[in-house]
Amino acid sequence: MNKSMIVTWWCLVMLTGVGCEGGDGRATDAGGDGDTDSDADTDSDADTDTDSDADTDTDADTDLGGVWERADLGLTLANQRMMVIGDGRGDGSSRIYSVDEPAGAGSRVNEHGFAADTWTSAVAATDLFSLDGVLVARVGTNENPRLYTYGHNVSELRFVDDQWVVEEIVTDLGFTNHLVAGDGRNEGETRLYVADWEQVTELSFVGAWGSRTIDTGGQNLGQLLLADGRNDGTTRLYGVLNMDNRLMEFTWAEGAWTHTDSLILEHDLSQLAAGDGRNDGVTRFYFAGNDGLVELFWQEDRWLEQRIGEQDTYRMAVADGRNDGLNRLYGVREGTDSGSLQLFEYTHGQQWSTTSVVPLDVEPLGGAIGPGRDDGVNRIYLSATDSHLYEYTFVPAG
Repeated sequence: MNKSMIVTWWCLVMLTGVGCEGGDGRATDAGGDGDTDSDADTDSDADTDTDSDADTDTDADTDLGGVWERADLGLTLANQRMMVIGDGRGDGSSRIYSVDEPAGAGSRVNEHGFAADTWTSAVAATDLFSLDGVLVARVGTNENPRLYTYGHNVSELRFVDDQWVVEEIVTDLGFTNHLVAGDGRNEGETRLYVADWEQVTELSFVGAWGSRTIDTGGQNLGQLLLADGRNDGTTRLYGVLNMDNRLMEFTWAEGAWTHTDSLILEHDLSQLAAGDGRNDGVTRFYFAGNDGLVELFWQEDRWLEQRIGEQDTYRMAVADGRNDGLNRLYGVREGTDSGSLQLFEYTHGQQWSTTSVVPLDVEPLGGAIGPGRDDGVNRIYLSATDSHLYEYTFVPAG
């Protein structure tokens, strides 16, 4: 099993129209003049939660209330890594988008659509250089969602007159680690946030692209996430520093980005997600790693950290995978047999429990959760090392 392939695979699709959501060149800062970031606060440590609810997961339920059905979609594209589901064309229809890199060629962006009971695939863009991922977002004053890619710089793909137009919107960042979209400033406007090896750059679009640097102290952040992490109604930007299991927090206030917290975690931190995992209206962080699955949340004046799953976990997401109105945790973890993998589902009741385990006979490279068939039904999609795309649908009993 190649763990280095696993750790890049998962992208959660939020059901708000913004996935994992021009002008020419780069204008001046769209939200202020220059870089006015303040110095970072001192590091803090997360407390270990000793409450009884911090118990690790129980065994899988014997009655799942239904079954997971797997379908091979018959789409054979090699090495599909990052996946996202969204309205990439801006026509109101959801499709699946993936990034791959065929042998001897540059990276390409693929589009998979479902219509008239048939799956079809097309290449949206090809001969791109060293792509790591793609997302769907409606940024700034753009009227419709578009595709954005990252890896070597950042590019925008828009569907015009039945064809894809590719424009590189950032050309001086070099290689980038991650790209997210959202209302990071809490002003009602979606912006892009891209992490490279030394900083985070905020990209705004108001008729033209503008940029602003968010100082990370020269840290190489491997993943970004936008969330109301403190449940105070304020969205903040979070970055993962994998080298020393550090979670960095940045807040926009009074016209500047401020490094407001730097949290050193007790457990291994490989990948981060956030959401209402317990279905109680509270946003919590969930991260996967060699220490299992860990939950992190803000309580009054401190961060609490607890391990909720013991098996090595490589990717995970918070989503309504069963379409029953309840969020659960989904991801890939090591199986009981050496070298085996499982697609797992965690549900929170009185405590966390493993409510589904689906053995995987192929190694996943990319994944997404969302309405890939454009029918409003969430499904799990996995691309695998056999170059196939698989769909998992939960079918309730009866």
